[in-house]
Amino acid sequence: MRTLLSRIGFGLFLAIGLVGIHAATTSADNGKPTYAPVANIKNLMNAINHEEMGLYGMMQADCKSGKLTSAQWNLMRHRAAMLAESGNILMQLDPPKGEAASWRKHAESFREAAKKLKKPMIRRKTDLVMAGLGEVQKQCDACHKAHRPE
Repeated sequence: MRTLLSRIGFGLFLAIGLVGIHAATTSADNGKPTYAPVANIKNLMNAINHEEMGLYGMMQADCKSGKLTSAQWNLMRHRAAMLAESGNILMQLDPPKGEAASWRKHAESFREAAKKLKKPMIRRKTDLVMAGLGEVQKQCDACHKAHRPE
């Protein structure tokens, strides 16, 4: 009986603790988790969009390397999804220069260009993936022109 009571007590303690943690990490107005950025714009640009070492550069290098295995195509699709997701992250950040509305529009255009990479990747067409990456780069260049500090 004592073991049962101690288990119930521990379970109750754990449940109260989890409710407290949940309450501390959610917004008071809608119950959804709050967004607290960890990465800054420079972190995203280097990890995601760097032309050699970021996900963008890795996808380019994979396409240029020749025949890709099924595992490489799968990994490239995952990288493309994260490339597109970085557009969502960018929309949450403040631009270093320029209007916030313009920043969000550029980030959205970037995300949409990255999302379009999925179709040629499913078809395993490296030439079309490279063309799609070129479209992503155009979105980057347009945003940099408007929002990149000198």
